[in-house]
Amino acid sequence: KKYLSRFALRLEAEPGAEISLYTRYDSGEDWLLQGQICRRGRGSALIPGRHRRCDPMEYELRGRGDCCIVSLSRVLEKGAEP
Repeated sequence: KKYLSRFALRLEAEPGAEISLYTRYDSGEDWLLQGQICRRGRGSALIPGRHRRCDPMEYELRGRGDCCIVSLSRVLEKGAEP
């Protein structure tokens, strides 16, 4: 089975820009912070995490400052069968 190991984010940001990635599992009410990025210029970042299996999982980007999100990808890995 596959599982979500991390998010890969490519962006262009102005100095002082901050981006936070939050997830929510099984249509719950609480958003959980997975990681923050403080970057300037063009670049990429990996946001690792221990994401639990669920259906569905929602994710949300929040931030402040000027920023252009070029891409957001989910990185999946193959796990062992129980």
